[in-house]
Amino acid sequence: MEVIVYIFAKTVSFFLFAVTICMFGRAIRSWFSGDETSIDRFLFTMTEPFVMPFRKMLERSELAASSPIDIAFFMAMMVVYLAFSFLNIIVNIIV
Repeated sequence: MEVIVYIFAKTVSFFLFAVTICMFGRAIRSWFSGDETSIDRFLFTMTEPFVMPFRKMLERSELAASSPIDIAFFMAMMVVYLAFSFLNIIVNIIV
């Protein structure tokens, strides 16, 4: 049972790490203007399911609407990174 939990946790951890990298890439890519590329579409497809709940939660907030920073994206990135870190702590405790 311990091995199954370990493999599951490592798989989810790898997925969260990949999403974190995609979110970082999307944030960096947003600084550069230009035509939308297939990389932009891929990064949007990979990251938007994590960002959308925060956008919906903040859509009525005037702070989020008037801020030059995408607060929903920042919050989603922090939650994904915290979940990744927490999962790695759990994996290290199991091993």
